[in-house]
Amino acid sequence: MALRAGRHDRVARAISECRRPARFPRAQPELFINFLTHPGDMVVDIFAGSNTTGEAAGGLGRKWIAVESELDYAIGSAFRFMQDWPDDECAEFVDRCRKRSQDRRSNAASSDDA
Repeated sequence: MALRAGRHDRVARAISECRRPARFPRAQPELFINFLTHPGDMVVDIFAGSNTTGEAAGGLGRKWIAVESELDYAIGSAFRFMQDWPDDECAEFVDRCRKRSQDRRSNAASSDDA
């Protein structure tokens, strides 16, 4: 089954972001979310990737938390929820995320040296 490229894919390509390699159709997490939870329940995805599960959970009236350790994947997943953002604002968002991540790494390295 071919996956349709969503806005997050188009924007990711436009600003040279990598896309999560293990993508799947929204219907897959919807099946399990409907089977295992009720509207208003919390869905936690500890390997969020492109955040298909978060999108599905929100669409089904569930609260959700997404965790992703790879910055590029986390940035790419945010595009899924930025449908109305112009491309230049998406690029600024990416720049801010990368700068914040670099600042945190620098601060952590400084703390280790102390």
